[in-house]
Amino acid sequence: MISARLCLRSKIKRIILLLSALALLLVLRSPTVPGNCAKQRRNMHGDDIVCLFSTFSVDRITAIDSLRQYWDGEISLATAGEFTTNNLRLLKSLSRKFCVTVSVMEYPERLSKTRFPVNRLRNLASQQCQSPYALLHDIDFTVHPRPTKKHFSDLKTLFSNQTRRAVVLPAFTLKGNAKAHPPLDLLEDKAGLKTLLERDKAAPFNMFHLPETGKPLSGFYPAHGPTDFLRWFQEEAFYMIRSQTSKFPYYFEPYVLMRTADLISFDESFVFYGFNKVSFLHELAALGTEFFVHPELFVVHTFDHESDLHLSPEDVDLPCVGDEKKQFFKPSLGHSCIGYFLRRLHCAYGFSMQSLEFSPARTFEHAQELYTDNTTVIPCLPKCIYDVEQSLREQRNVRRFSLGCYRGEETYQPPTRSPCRKWNNL
Repeated sequence: MISARLCLRSKIKRIILLLSALALLLVLRSPTVPGNCAKQRRNMHGDDIVCLFSTFSVDRITAIDSLRQYWDGEISLATAGEFTTNNLRLLKSLSRKFCVTVSVMEYPERLSKTRFPVNRLRNLASQQCQSPYALLHDIDFTVHPRPTKKHFSDLKTLFSNQTRRAVVLPAFTLKGNAKAHPPLDLLEDKAGLKTLLERDKAAPFNMFHLPETGKPLSGFYPAHGPTDFLRWFQEEAFYMIRSQTSKFPYYFEPYVLMRTADLISFDESFVFYGFNKVSFLHELAALGTEFFVHPELFVVHTFDHESDLHLSPEDVDLPCVGDEKKQFFKPSLGHSCIGYFLRRLHCAYGFSMQSLEFSPARTFEHAQELYTDNTTVIPCLPKCIYDVEQSLREQRNVRRFSLGCYRGEETYQPPTRSPCRKWNNL
């Protein structure tokens, strides 16, 4: 009897030791997560959480701090750079400090300056979203007011329909001292925001002021004008964006929130500036997406940084540009691919030039010239820059960090190029 008890006791001790060893192994292999990050990780779970995804470049790193201050949910970011020890250590630290997923694609520094692969990076970032909803965002914007359970509940109701839908978050920018020192108390609701506009401390993004003033509007008005800011300030419910002709507004590029399952790939032909986000919104329109405007949430360009749409000719790295004396317009690189893109939409979806609504700032005649290749955006670039430069189509290595831990490396192969391609869901 005693011998049997000793044997049983010995077996129990071995089981306890084994379980203890297993628990220790799990602890050692699990990420060391700071208290605030652990809280954020708990907030990422649930059926009503949104993943905010965005790209960022080296000069925008400090914007991540502001972004996290106003966003409690999942964040997936992507950037491009060289795999140096310092760069990788910095990105790992960022993922830990701000509780975000960071994907970094190996990319020469010289290319990043004028060929930043923005849409490929958006694909990398969006593919890591684990939440049921995703928000297309830019790193130098913040979301206001801080989303609540009610906001998510309203979204779930809107998305209960199986139709592909996208919710537009109206975009604004702060002016002057307000951008350097954001008046946070006035960004908690529409009334406070309206006060800032009345004080000339804010304006709709890419616009000088609200359209009701009768003053000239910015040439970039089509990018966000269809949101209808005057109506938004009066509305208390979601409303659908409809043009007078029931066509999709050409060059419209709002920030949108969607079901993650409804996301499509971004067209990687577009690098650097010019039409990169526009192409995504236009392809959604070609798929029959319904666009609604959120009555309460909005985004604000709060990150104060120097922004110039021009480059010195010698920095462009194109043979026909270096000898010119005038400044090079950055969006020209992206605009070189508009013709290819419009033809692809027509071929893949039957979404033609007649499916778009144009404006005086973005005319049908100019788009038609691009569509038919009757005009060249850059003299020495007879077609889309993505087709001309092999370096933009090469496969690249990608490393990922999440919650301060290295998550592995993979090789990213660009999608096959086709003039009639329909992008599959991610």
